[in-house]
Amino acid sequence: MEELEIITLDDKRDYIITDEFLIDGVKYVYLTLEEDIGTFCIRKINIINNEEYLVSLNDKNEFEMALEQFMQRHKN
Repeated sequence: MEELEIITLDDKRDYIITDEFLIDGVKYVYLTLEEDIGTFCIRKINIINNEEYLVSLNDKNEFEMALEQFMQRHKN
């Protein structure tokens, strides 16, 4: 059985890293709320001073594009 990677976001809730991949050179991370697998969020990684930071997607078009890529990747 594969080990789940869990992170805690600023809302103090634990999320399972469901998937991550590059889109146009940007790394997106798909997270599922550990206590409610029907709840998810998408973050992207910004690198500042060689440190990775998860940041929210503030642009609706970027969110929709990332969600579409996730759905295409997992449609089966």
